[in-house]
Amino acid sequence: MKHRNAMKMCALALAAGLGLAGYSAGAMSASTSTSGVPAPGALKAPEQKDVVVQGASPAPNIGYLPLYVGQKMGFFEQEGLDVKVNYSHGDSVSMQAIDTGQAQVMSGTPEALIRSYEKGLHGVLFYQVYQKLIYSVAVPEGGKIKSPKDLAGKTIGVSSMGSTGLIIAKVVAKDAGVDPASLKFLPVGTGQRALGALKSGQVDALSLWDAAYAQIETSGMAGDLQHWRPESLRNVGDGGYFTTWDLIHKMPNTLAHFTRAIAKSMVAIHRDPAKALEIYWEVNPSGKPKGTDAEAHKLGLEQLKILGRSFDLSGEPKEVDVASLNAYIKTFVDQGIITKAPPIDEFVTNAFVPIAKHAVEEGKK
Repeated sequence: MKHRNAMKMCALALAAGLGLAGYSAGAMSASTSTSGVPAPGALKAPEQKDVVVQGASPAPNIGYLPLYVGQKMGFFEQEGLDVKVNYSHGDSVSMQAIDTGQAQVMSGTPEALIRSYEKGLHGVLFYQVYQKLIYSVAVPEGGKIKSPKDLAGKTIGVSSMGSTGLIIAKVVAKDAGVDPASLKFLPVGTGQRALGALKSGQVDALSLWDAAYAQIETSGMAGDLQHWRPESLRNVGDGGYFTTWDLIHKMPNTLAHFTRAIAKSMVAIHRDPAKALEIYWEVNPSGKPKGTDAEAHKLGLEQLKILGRSFDLSGEPKEVDVASLNAYIKTFVDQGIITKAPPIDEFVTNAFVPIAKHAVEEGKK
């Protein structure tokens, strides 16, 4: 396939790039820590200029796009910060980086943190850049499965048996009145292998994430797919930036300036997605699809549009829907993945959202 390698890297981007490590329990309470977050118009100089953002992937990928845009377009510099993105092989290394103070921010999704909370690895989501779940159940348009009610007794393809895709498929079924226990699951990986399993009838549906679907749906062989996300979780955002309560207490201005820069980056991506892709390809040349520049931009924008089903491309900062996130956390309890839900007020704060909104409004003047 002409674009296979580039699409594969893009397809794995958000899952790998947004892989979330855990954090050591902070000594400060949520209420004590957020009381020091500055008002939007009253930021002071950053307590610390150098900020390391830790990822769980071994190399650059599109999951870090707001960070790359912030670096290349000078938004972090404008905020008095020098931001570096570190890469690693998996969550364990990322955990060590946070625990030892080698990193201050984590770009990730909440699922791993939900799973790790009982192990004493605590963190807090302080700015969200996803407005929907990255996972959805997909079936061929016009096929035998017309609605989630038709999933009863069907086989769902997932990337692995440990994937969050299992959880999401069960919730989709339950929301439709289908017994989740009737579903069967088969690990099919991603990309052409997953598509082959669907087309051959090995599985009746897929439960993957948007970046994986971007690979499949821009391959030219998938046809149209119909997607379902859990109705009960339709307002759950699935990724953003995490830190610790201790760091919110110790460096609120640093994190406030970081938030402003990310908000500016999100506006820049919204206004000129083609330029954002060029920045990504500058950082990661292997991520650029093969072919002419015109062909690369066409395919890249198609993939970014698919990622935009969950990634917020509006350029407008939004609060985390705390009630919906709490419902999502309790889903892990309901399915026996964890025994106790983390207290939601220890898991998320919207204290930095007004700061992001202020930055965006300044840019409109």
